[in-house]
Amino acid sequence: MKVVEKNITKASERGMIYNPSLDDLPVPQIALEKAEKAKETLRKYPIPSHFKRN
Repeated sequence: MKVVEKNITKASERGMIYNPSLDDLPVPQIALEKAEKAKETLRKYPIPSHFKRN
């Protein structure tokens, strides 16, 4: 069994189904803008070290 098949099997056991055709959907512009804003905010105000995993 390939890794991909194994992951799909595990997901289907939990009630989740992976559909590869969804990978080809375009990303909405608003999502790209929000991601960029989030990155900018994290650069300005980094996460405190006690919240980070070691």
